[in-house]
Amino acid sequence: MTAWICFSAASSALWEVDITPGRLDRKAWTVDPEQYYTRITPQAKRKDLAQFFTPPEIAEFMVKWVLDVRPRTILDPAAGTGIFVRKVSAINRAGGKAPSVLAMDVDPDILRVAKESLQTYRNVRYEVADFLKCGLEEPFDAVVCNPPYYKHHFVEHKKQLVEQFNRRYGSSLTGMTSVYCLFLIKAVNLLAAGGRGAFIIPSEFMNADYGVAVKSYLLEHRLLDAILVLDYESRAFPDALTTSCILLISRDPSKPRGAPVELFRARGARDFADLCARILNRTAVPLRSLEPGSLDPNLKWHNYFYTARRRDHSDLFSPLESLARCSRGIATGSNEYFTLSELERKQGGLSEDEVRACVTKSAQAGELVFTARDFERLRTCNKKCYLLYPGGELTPAMRRYLARGERLAVHEKFLTRNRHPWYRPEQRLPADIWVTVFYRGRPRFVLNEARILNLTTFHGIYLHPSLSSLREILFAYLNSSLCTEFIRPQSREYGGGLLKLEPRDVERILLPEFAKMSGPDLDAVRDAVALLREGRLDTGRFLESIDPVFERYGNAPSGEHSPA
Repeated sequence: MTAWICFSAASSALWEVDITPGRLDRKAWTVDPEQYYTRITPQAKRKDLAQFFTPPEIAEFMVKWVLDVRPRTILDPAAGTGIFVRKVSAINRAGGKAPSVLAMDVDPDILRVAKESLQTYRNVRYEVADFLKCGLEEPFDAVVCNPPYYKHHFVEHKKQLVEQFNRRYGSSLTGMTSVYCLFLIKAVNLLAAGGRGAFIIPSEFMNADYGVAVKSYLLEHRLLDAILVLDYESRAFPDALTTSCILLISRDPSKPRGAPVELFRARGARDFADLCARILNRTAVPLRSLEPGSLDPNLKWHNYFYTARRRDHSDLFSPLESLARCSRGIATGSNEYFTLSELERKQGGLSEDEVRACVTKSAQAGELVFTARDFERLRTCNKKCYLLYPGGELTPAMRRYLARGERLAVHEKFLTRNRHPWYRPEQRLPADIWVTVFYRGRPRFVLNEARILNLTTFHGIYLHPSLSSLREILFAYLNSSLCTEFIRPQSREYGGGLLKLEPRDVERILLPEFAKMSGPDLDAVRDAVALLREGRLDTGRFLESIDPVFERYGNAPSGEHSPA
C-alpha cells in the first residue's frame, strides 16, 4: 500500500484486513459499510490512518448542498467507505441527474469496501492514490470531503509539500499546517467556475496559529460562503478528539466582493437537522452574517461564534502578556524515568541536591493553592514528586542511575536523543501560577505557594519581576467568572467539551487594569486569597467573594473603572 503518512513504528505491511470476496458478509457490508469495516479492521490501523466516518445526516446535508448547482462531476478526495457516493446515489434515485464521481483514497482496503458496498451506482470511478501528491488537474463541479484529521508531524516530506503548495496556489501556509487544511487548499483549487464544495473538518483551524494562512486564503479568493460549527456537546465523530465544523465553499466569478460569510452553530442533533433543512431551503437565519472584510484572519474565529457578553469596552482591558509570560511545563521525554518518589530517591542513593521538587500530574494539585504542606503530603505518600536534576559533576549514585536509563534506552527516545546531554532537563524557575493545559467548563489556575517546578500537565505563568505584588490579584482574576468569558474564545476545542490552552492563548487573555482598581477592592481580593490559602474558604465561596469585584470592572463604562 502506498502511503503519504510516515509512522515511526508502522508500515502498511502491519495492517492486514481480510476482505477476500468469498469470505465477505455481504449483507452486513451493504447495510452498514462503516460498521462492517470497523469490525474487520484493527483499531490501530483506523487510528493511524485517521479513519473517522462521516455520520449519514451530515453527509446527506453536504451532498445536497453541492448538488444544488447540478454538478456533472464530483470529487471525493478522501472517500473512505463511500458515504458521500452512497448519498449521491440515493438522491439520484429520487430523481436527480446522475453526476460522475471520482472517489479517491490512499487505503485500498477501505476503498474496496466503498466499491463493493455500492455496486448499483455505475457512474463512479475509484482510485487508490495520495490526493496531496497526485497530479490531478481536471476541474470538478463539486467537491465533498471529510479529510484525515492529522497533525502536521505525521506527514512525510511535509516541508517540501507545503512549499510546493505555496508556490502552486499562492498560499502562505506554515510548516505547522495540519493535513486536513492541505486537503482543503488543494481541493478548492480543483473546483470549476460555478462549483461548490462542502468540507467537514476540525474547527481547530479557526483558533490555531497555522489557521491564519488558511483563513486568509479562503477570504482573499472569495471562496467561503458559510461555516456551520457543530457544538462541542454534540461531537460529530465520537472516536476523534476534536470538534468539527462544516465549510460551505463556492467558486463563483459573479460573487460580489462584499458577499457576506454566514456563521451558524448547531447545539445538538435535533438543532442540526432543523438548521440544515433551513440552510438548504434558504430560510436559515445565521448567528452572524459578516462581510469578508469584517472577518479578521489574525483573530481566533471562535470569538465570532461564542460571543462574550462584554460590551465594546476594549479600552478597559489589556492582554496578560503585558504583565506576565506563559511557558509550557518541563518536557522530560520519559516521565516514568525522570520523575521519582521519595522512596525511589533514597533507594537510588540520590541526594536532595540531585532532584527538584516538582508537580508531575495535575491531580497532585487539585486545589487552587498549592502549599509546602501539599508537597510534603506528596513526599510522605511516596508520590512521584521529584524531577531528576543532575548537576555539572555527577556523583557515583547519579552515574548508576543514568547507566540504568541507558540500559532502558531512555537516551534513545525522541526528546532525549535531541538533548545534550540527554539526561539534563530543561532549565526553568518555579512559576508564580500554574494553569491546566486541558479543561472542561473552566480552566484551573493554581497559586504555586510551594515554589516548585511543574511538568507539561500545567503551563507556568511568570509575572514580570517588577509586578510581583500583583501575583494574588492576577491569580484571583484568572479564576473569576469574568476571566472565564475571555478564556473560552482563546481556547482550542476538542471532543466531548474538552478544551485546550496553549501558552500563547494564555498570554492573550484579557485583563482589567489592576492599577485602577480601588484600594478596598484590592484588599478584599487579597483577603479572600489569604482565607483560601488557610483553608477557611472553599473554592466555591472564594469565587463568590471575588466575582462581584471583578464584574464591576468588567462592566464599567469607559472612564468609570472603579465603583462609585
